[in-house]
Amino acid sequence: MIERVTIQAGDLALEGLLERPDDGSVWGSVAVCHPHPLYGGNMQNNVVTRVTPALAQAGLAALRFNFRGVGRSQGTFAEGIGEQDDLRAALAFLAAAGGMADKPLFAVGYSFGAAVVARAACGDPRIAALACIALPAGFPGYDDFPELGRCGRPKLFLHGAADSLCPVSKIREIVGALLGPPSLIVLPQADHFFRAREDELTSHLVQFLTGLRPRP
Repeated sequence: MIERVTIQAGDLALEGLLERPDDGSVWGSVAVCHPHPLYGGNMQNNVVTRVTPALAQAGLAALRFNFRGVGRSQGTFAEGIGEQDDLRAALAFLAAAGGMADKPLFAVGYSFGAAVVARAACGDPRIAALACIALPAGFPGYDDFPELGRCGRPKLFLHGAADSLCPVSKIREIVGALLGPPSLIVLPQADHFFRAREDELTSHLVQFLTGLRPRP
């Protein structure tokens, strides 16, 4: 079940696709953030398009959307700052969607999208847990994401051992310093783009989030 939706982020209208389980029942919802807009990132990215339907099949309402200035979303690139507002708007959209107001809310991001999640979701009390795929720590222009240190909620980090853009050693350093329950999964021989490794990556993500499903 895929629905085209419009997300209102202040004065900007963002395009998105909301996928639900085929039977229409959901136990939670998740916003999925795409990689860097200036390097071709959008909600049609290979990781995003593999992750989102798998999350829907696992019983989540999964929302992928284009950041401002991408595709049919209004506005222009905002250096990762305005994009945090886009994520907050996507989360508000999910929280207000029919039948999901009292269900767990999650945030998932890949690369640039992971940076947006790390910076915005940690300060959002609505978020039950977050997952960062190929977090760009160590990449020029990115810091060590101190926001993560102030977030005690469950966190999953998925990274490629052969990521030449964002070295896994930096991720290990960051995750090792975190309080709370962080988890790091390193995929052997995988690079930053996870080509031909999408299924393995997705399996770990689904397992993490479904493990947080509330018990009846």
